[in-house]
Amino acid sequence: MRVATRASAAALISLVCAPFASADRLVLRSGKTLRVEALDCDASTCRAQIHGGEVLLAPSEVLRIEADEIVDPEPSPPAAEGAPVPRSIEQIVADAARRFALPVSLVRAVARAESSFRPDAVSPKGARGVMQLMPGTAADLGVRDAFDPEENILAGARLLRSLLEKYDGRVAEALAAYNAGAGAVAKHGGVPPYRETRGYIRKVVRDYERNEPDDTGGRKRPVARPSPSPSPAPSPSPSPAPRSRSTTTRPRP
Repeated sequence: MRVATRASAAALISLVCAPFASADRLVLRSGKTLRVEALDCDASTCRAQIHGGEVLLAPSEVLRIEADEIVDPEPSPPAAEGAPVPRSIEQIVADAARRFALPVSLVRAVARAESSFRPDAVSPKGARGVMQLMPGTAADLGVRDAFDPEENILAGARLLRSLLEKYDGRVAEALAAYNAGAGAVAKHGGVPPYRETRGYIRKVVRDYERNEPDDTGGRKRPVARPSPSPSPAPSPSPSPAPRSRSTTTRPRP
């Protein structure tokens, strides 16, 4: 608020020398108050600028100046140009998938199956974050904070890419290794017969196939699913012996 004082208005200097806000008000000796935008006083008159006009007061009428209780809150300062904007899990998943040349729907399906996209998720075995990285795996991948969504998802996508390369693009085996470990896949020569792992693979593949867009205009080629647990093959039945043809010799006359 603008305040103008003159040398002859010494009696009001203590009241008006401080800077005014646009919502300051004058408290008059009569008990009334005025919300003022500017105050200009001389020895005989104070001109108080109010919204829509001006009020003339004798200096002796002014008791004090105080902040108005109905001050409009100041608007929040605009965000600094270039300031980072918090990114959603979906954005991070999409960026990680593009970075490691993976289908976005596949990375999203793994994140959904692992943690339902929860950055603070911790499994009973100690896996952490959106992509459920074990502490040793996270350390091997250079993750400093497994609960940071960006670090966690990037590391999980990187791990998934390396497993797909390890198993020559066989998605079911890559997912089995992600869930149960590469050692389990090596031990069983493929997808291990663990109910949890097989259920996990089916869940991820179903989610992936439902959401992956078909860019070719034709029918999508389904991702290979894990075969059911092998059952012992039935013993082959012995083949019946070939029947021999008998020849009859007719007696000669």
